[in-house]
Amino acid sequence: MKEPVANRRQFLETVGTASILVGSGVSMPGLAAGADQKLALDGGEPVRTSLLGAFAACNSRINEFTGAVLRAQLQKLETICQGLRSNARKVREAIADLPGLKLRASPDLEGDLGVGVFLDLGSQERRDKFLRAMRAEGVLATAPGGSVILPTVERIEKKATVHPAWPSFQSPRGRAIQYGSACCPRTIRTLSRAAGVIMDSVFSEDEIRDIAKAIRKVYLALGKA
Repeated sequence: MKEPVANRRQFLETVGTASILVGSGVSMPGLAAGADQKLALDGGEPVRTSLLGAFAACNSRINEFTGAVLRAQLQKLETICQGLRSNARKVREAIADLPGLKLRASPDLEGDLGVGVFLDLGSQERRDKFLRAMRAEGVLATAPGGSVILPTVERIEKKATVHPAWPSFQSPRGRAIQYGSACCPRTIRTLSRAAGVIMDSVFSEDEIRDIAKAIRKVYLALGKA
């Protein structure tokens, strides 16, 4: 029963994994922002700069139409959460007896949203083999995503701001701060060896079984870490 998961994989690779969509980016009458030209407002006048567009809260606008869609979508939220938790729990239970299995730790499994079932595979090399083998089984597996390791982002490492006189890094303490990979080696190592399968609230029982079966097959084929 690999076809349903394979089809869903192609779909998710095309449009992403968002369960609730309401639109994003700038939403203001008469103004638009393209992929190569972010737009924000400064004193009521349009200011176009890729850095400013990426800065926190500078490209977030919502109008009454987007708000109305959001209100309708939020009514689905509890159903989506219940589906995610249920499906993640089924997968975890189906692979729980694998020898040496190390799942992503959670302080509250019952409250965990269940967005994904992630494994610590011991090393980046073993993680990469796991990802390739899972794809060969027709199941989309992925490294941790959804955010970035911010200190390693070039503009943050260089402390680039929307204006050279931005006060955050003008003090002696601000000038002394150093970003980059050297400030978060443990995080980088942890993420580099993790991989898992993103859950969907509407996965069928067959899809859940296919996912668990693929994880079991690939994990056992990899051998000990």
